[in-house]
Amino acid sequence: MGQAGKHLSPLLRQLVRESVAALGQVVRREEGQAAFRRVEGLRRSMVRLRALHGVEAGGLRGLEHEFKRLKGLTRAEQMGVARAFTLMLELMNACESAYRGHRIRQGGVGGSGGVRKLPAPDSIIYVLTAHPTEARSPQFIRVMRQVQAVLSDILSGSWTFGSRENQRHW
Repeated sequence: MGQAGKHLSPLLRQLVRESVAALGQVVRREEGQAAFRRVEGLRRSMVRLRALHGVEAGGLRGLEHEFKRLKGLTRAEQMGVARAFTLMLELMNACESAYRGHRIRQGGVGGSGGVRKLPAPDSIIYVLTAHPTEARSPQFIRVMRQVQAVLSDILSGSWTFGSRENQRHW
């Protein structure tokens, strides 16, 4: 998460880091080592560029370099990168949502007065975000709900990333 994530909870940062690492394993398995290296290289480059804090520090030059590299890829390779980054951002959003729900259930979120009444586990919590949401297929929504449920289980301590039992379910 770099500089942008320093203000976030260590638990949330760990959840995102491990979730993105798991996604990387899926990309490697499903798309191959070359696709994984492409995506991971770009991801790491973006982390470094974000840490530069602006155009003056070479950020624009770095972005132009990455843009040229992306333009040199085949259309299929570009689509693979786009899919991987889309999934990564969706996964990060699911991590944030699972963490927010975890904190609410623990009574640790709610503004200056705290949470007066904890919401039911299946309730909807409305959140203002800095990005718009787009229409998604029912299948995608179902999968992301399952992902969020696993992330919530991880936060509650009833599931771990390294468990062989949990890996069989994927």
